Amino acid sequence: MDTKRTFVIIAALLAVTSMVFVSPDFASKAFAALPGSPEYELVGSDGGVFALGQSMYEGNALGASAGSPIVAVVGGAAGFTLFNSEGKAFSFGGGSPFSDLSGVKLAAPIVGATEDAYGFVLAAADGGVFGLAGGRYQGGLAGRSLDAPIVGIASDQDGKGYWLVDAKGRVYSFGDANPFGGGIGGLTLSAPVVGISDDPSVNGDGYMLVAADGGVFCFGGAQYQGGMSGEPLNAPIVSIQAYGNGYWLVAADGGVFSFGSAPFEGGLSGQRLSAPITGAFVQWIPIIPPGTPIGAQDRSSLTSRPRPQIHASL
Repeated sequence: MDTKRTFVIIAALLAVTSMVFVSPDFASKAFAALPGSPEYELVGSDGGVFALGQSMYEGNALGASAGSPIVAVVGGAAGFTLFNSEGKAFSFGGGSPFSDLSGVKLAAPIVGATEDAYGFVLAAADGGVFGLAGGRYQGGLAGRSLDAPIVGIASDQDGKGYWLVDAKGRVYSFGDANPFGGGIGGLTLSAPVVGISDDPSVNGDGYMLVAADGGVFCFGGAQYQGGMSGEPLNAPIVSIQAYGNGYWLVAADGGVFSFGSAPFEGGLSGQRLSAPITGAFVQWIPIIPPGTPIGAQDRSSLTSRPRPQIHASL
């Protein structure tokens, strides 16, 4: 079997079984300045949500997606929102309901979501881009001939631009997002790219790509902290979630691999799941000073801040 055909088959399998997750975006700088700890939750293609560490479970979309897999999640201290391949939204916790793409006839399935400075932005496999809840359309690739399907979207640090990435690692920039050379589209990859994340460090400026074999590729100011390429995996990597000076890689079986300053809070590898894991999101757990009266400190000061998010895609 030739290399090109092998690549196409692997990409197709990932599109059926997994979703890619990307990292915290422009919002994570605000969270890094707050007292607390980052916790993460994993999301399955059937809408299952798994709270790990000290994260707070706030609901799931099991049975609500009407046969369309959950392919993207955006979340943080104020709740989270799941999106299925038809662009339908399911909000939990402090996530506010809004008009989604329900009833809109799409030319290609939704594969990723991100949060810009204004709202949500969704991406489809053909490069179509859709702004929701105030999210701004800055351009897209719908109608263009693509060498490989789009697999992820991520906002840049100020939330006024975004990147799309395809399965070959080619990156397309819109708004004020810096292309940083346009990704790795010219390289021969051993596995398709499945996700993108911005660099969430305080002085961060750049993005990270992850491939299904756990290879990590960093651009701009994003720092490489390690990867799983060449290591035996029980399931393909489907997502990358960055935080601070580190990141987590998430596998379809719920395995979590932490690098740099991203703390390990557990995973689901070895557990029996009803559907593959397709993404993850960071939830910021604030530290409440001892002696604080109950009710004196709530999350209102956090919910007004931009939220770290996860970008998932098929």
